[in-house]
Amino acid sequence: MDLILQRENGVKATPGELSADGRPFCRCLEDPVREIAGVPVERWKVKGNTAIPAGRYRVTMDMSARFKRFMLHVLDVPGFDGIRIHNGDGHEDTEGCPLVNYRRDPLDGERLADYDRGAMLDLEARVSLALFSDEEVWLEVRNPELST
Repeated sequence: MDLILQRENGVKATPGELSADGRPFCRCLEDPVREIAGVPVERWKVKGNTAIPAGRYRVTMDMSARFKRFMLHVLDVPGFDGIRIHNGDGHEDTEGCPLVNYRRDPLDGERLADYDRGAMLDLEARVSLALFSDEEVWLEVRNPELST
């Protein structure tokens, strides 16, 4: 299974769209992108307030010590530990983890709507089925195109 998180430009947060196997799936929200290409993560990361670097990451499902339940886990993210895909409303609900929801806040494009768990539960079900079928699951995170 291939998941693609296409980021958009943001100021306080980074909105985006998540697709699953080439089909649009849901909205995403992350902390601000601070990534500087070619510069080590520790030089640009602001702890607890930075989106993970763009790249391709393996996804699994395992027990989260923090949330005390099985969750999607994004593996081997340079400079980050414990990256989970979960629900939330705004960048204050994450410390680098992508948040998912079916809708954005109609009044603020840098927030998701109504702490809804639906997209997260649906994504967990799809990923669980793929993993149960011995299929690898990958997340490709793409930064927005720079405007010229």
